[in-house]
Order: sequence, then C-alpha cells, then structure tokens
Amino acid sequence: MKAEQSVPTLLSLLHTSKRTILFLAVAFVFFPGCNKTADFEDLDLLTQKDWHLTSRVQGGIALTDDCDLDDVLVFTDATDFDYNFGDLICGDSSFVKDADTWKIIDDFTVLRMKYRLQGNGTGTIIEYWKILELNDTLLLVEDALAEGNDQVPEIRTYQH
Repeated sequence: MKAEQSVPTLLSLLHTSKRTILFLAVAFVFFPGCNKTADFEDLDLLTQKDWHLTSRVQGGIALTDDCDLDDVLVFTDATDFDYNFGDLICGDSSFVKDADTWKIIDDFTVLRMKYRLQGNGTGTIIEYWKILELNDTLLLVEDALAEGNDQVPEIRTYQH
C-alpha cells in the first residue's frame, strides 16, 4: 500500500515543481530586479555630457599629469560609454583600453565600468568608482575597491 501512495505523491510533487519553475521564469521576465541603471534618478545629470578629467589625487598627493588632462568620459546612455584618452597617452601605449559598457550598482552609488583590451593582449578590465559627488558640472569619484585591498583610494575629478 505504501508504494501506491508514494506514486501519486511523487507525481504531485513533480507537477508542483514544474509550476514553481514556470512561475519563477515568468517572474524574472516580467519583474526584473531593482537597481537598474535606467532607474537612476540622476541619470540625466550623468549622460550625454563630456566629462573632462581635471584631477587625480591619492592620499592627498596630486597624480595628475598632462596626459590626463585631455581625457574625456561620456556616458552615452544607460549602458554604453566612451572614454577618449586624448592625444597624450599615459603609460604603455602598446595596448588599447576601449570603453565597453557601464552600469550603476550598490544602490546607485558605484559606477561599474567595463573596458575591452586590445594590443599585446586581449581581455577585459572592470573598474568600480564610488560616486562622491554628482551635479550638473561636477563628477567626483573614488576607487571603490582600494580600501578593501588595503590601498589608498584614488579620487578623480571630472568637470563638464
């Protein structure tokens, strides 16, 4: 008698599991997660502007070089951005760091910026920048991973 009782129980469990999986699949399609970049209330302050790098500071020491001052950052929309390193390239110019995609994470406080590498090697680099200040003319960011790695964070100032 136990074998006869376990078959319907197993079948009903399987049927219930299929419904649960279907519900979860539908939920992910129709109810996407919160904290989407498009929902960032200051998205219009950030996008469609030429943000010119004006300073780099780490631990109170100015790191800004002439090659930094022609860098321009543009968030074209809620997913794409461009980083123009200008005519003066800092560091090794044998590889190219091309802007790929970006999003804002951690309750709209951190910019996650993905770059593709080309040249001597290929791959990707992902940078995380905590927004310290954002207004119509100023974007102030800090390396969001530095302190967790026992480093002094770099702070970058961009102006529009």
